[in-house]
Amino acid sequence: MTERGKGIVLALMGALLLMKANDCVFSTHAHADTTPTTATTGSVIINEIAWMGTGPSTASDEWIELYNNTDTGIALTGWTLYTADGGMLLPLQGSIPSHGYYLIERTDDQTIRDIPADLTISFGSGLHNAGESLILEDSRGICIDTANGNGGSWPAGTTAPDYCTMERVTPQAPDSDSNWASNNTRIRNGTNAVGLPVNGTPKAPNASCRPNLSVAKTGPLTASMGSRITYHLTLSNTGSTTATAVQLTDTLPAEITFTDEESTPGYSQDGQQITWQIGNLPPGETAHLTLTGDRSRKHHQPDRCSYTIWREHSGGQSRRMADSTGQQTDAAGAHQRPALRWHPTQRRGRGYPAHQYASSPHDAR
Repeated sequence: MTERGKGIVLALMGALLLMKANDCVFSTHAHADTTPTTATTGSVIINEIAWMGTGPSTASDEWIELYNNTDTGIALTGWTLYTADGGMLLPLQGSIPSHGYYLIERTDDQTIRDIPADLTISFGSGLHNAGESLILEDSRGICIDTANGNGGSWPAGTTAPDYCTMERVTPQAPDSDSNWASNNTRIRNGTNAVGLPVNGTPKAPNASCRPNLSVAKTGPLTASMGSRITYHLTLSNTGSTTATAVQLTDTLPAEITFTDEESTPGYSQDGQQITWQIGNLPPGETAHLTLTGDRSRKHHQPDRCSYTIWREHSGGQSRRMADSTGQQTDAAGAHQRPALRWHPTQRRGRGYPAHQYASSPHDAR
């Protein structure tokens, strides 16, 4: 089972922020309706390689995963993936969706038993544990990507006892030894032919390659009756891959009447709740949102600032990861940040690693 999304609930200055983003959009089968697109170098990459197989009794069950870096689906019919020594030659077919995956399994569809492959095919002499150089060419014979292009030992991945896959760290960066890492055995999905967990991430973001979303909100702590308040929200992706279907929701305090909103993304209002549909947020990019409201009735006590961080798991279930509260002053015009701190934790299994989120870039220590 793969994780398909994550969410954050952050209450700040008496308001509730809800942020959702799908980590990936993928298909379990090649799409026949993809519009043919002329590929360029790096548009489709070799993203993950199980050159070691999937376990002690399934060491020959090798698989390879491709990833589409672009916003458009790409037809793969006529493309080839091969090793430099000629021991493996794979003619591809079908297509790969935008920001999606293409899973190639050796011989049959039992290599990853619970995730359908996009292509099952003979790997010829297979992938040598000592190292191989893989080349991905399009239908014109142009090299689109390589893996272990220097032809030396595999830069990542392990054999017994863990059989960890070799994962691309940054999809947008070219092939180099430093851009590969071994699966960490905590973030993983899929089972092998004998039902054991695979230490890899077929058709899911790699353990070392995920969006990292953070949200910051600024505004006055207090305001007199009848005054206008402006809130500024900043949503950032500091991860190494695109966050898709991002949604940000801010629930205004009961004392504030919404008056206006200034931002590019479309928004909707439901009572005190304002929701923006951000869409895709590529790595390194930031969305800036501004909303204003009027203080409509007397505020009797200082605001308490609290936050709760959630991760949305497959099946729509959510799991609380951390929470904190901090008392703020009620001095007019004062702007003090709550002490929001969350130390990352590691959990064995298929969950995301914990990340730190803060109300302001200065809040994370």
